Amino acid sequence: NNKKKFLYDLYGTPVIIDFSVMWCGPCRAAATDVQAVQDKYSSYGLTYVTVLIETSSGKPPTSEDCNEWATTYGITSAPVLAGDRSMIDATSINGWEITSWPTFFFITDDMVIHTKLKGYSASYIETLTEETVGE
Repeated sequence: NNKKKFLYDLYGTPVIIDFSVMWCGPCRAAATDVQAVQDKYSSYGLTYVTVLIETSSGKPPTSEDCNEWATTYGITSAPVLAGDRSMIDATSINGWEITSWPTFFFITDDMVIHTKLKGYSASYIETLTEETVGE
């Protein structure tokens, strides 16, 4: 669907936001772990959100692109949303501070950014997720 989503709709639950682009190898590697992380931490109320910023052709993704990403990587219960480059601001004043792909933001249940991670590391994502959910 093409409805807008708001981060504060997830208030009260820890959130991982994975900003990825469809042409990025590390982004694709991270996508293979999304459902496992979502499942492992679902008892904490975790929501793992993937925001795709760009397709392989450099265009903003469509809902069909998001569905294809979810299907390709076996993501069944974690949202895959379409974004675009207007969401990015290297100063973090008017957008998300994203300077590499993928970039993950770990947000506590009271909507505080606990930390962020540039690049992909399965073990580090697990460590930061445990910190964020208070494990």
